[in-house]
Amino acid sequence: MKILLSEAENWVTPGRSKLYEDARKGTLSTEKDPARGNKKVVDIAELERVYGRIRNPERTETDDGGQAIEPEIRLQLYENKIQDLENQLARAETREDALTAERSKLLDLLSAEKAEKRALMPPIDEKPHRKSPNWLLRLIGYQSSVNR
Repeated sequence: MKILLSEAENWVTPGRSKLYEDARKGTLSTEKDPARGNKKVVDIAELERVYGRIRNPERTETDDGGQAIEPEIRLQLYENKIQDLENQLARAETREDALTAERSKLLDLLSAEKAEKRALMPPIDEKPHRKSPNWLLRLIGYQSSVNR
């Protein structure tokens, strides 16, 4: 049976980097599988040859002490994890709702403040238009025909 090299770390003790290093050096024989997008695959027998004892992660799960976990207990552990994740999701949704409400309130306050400032400012069209004084010409007493 052949598995992806990326999955092999679940079957043997060495870490992912050691597997890839051994494959690169040629210590661990791999081949590309066209059916899997030309990804590298390794035979389980090859893993056993290079690393000794292997484990099947699909069949056996162990606790921290290396003891096998019964399927019923494993199922209960997964159900507990699911429940914890659902609780975390519910708390995150509550936080998101609170933050959305706060954001909406702040945007409303900002809009009200903008409207208040606009009400205090004179409209642009009602500002008096002044002709730019040609102070130099007035200084010397010259009046243009436009100003007469």
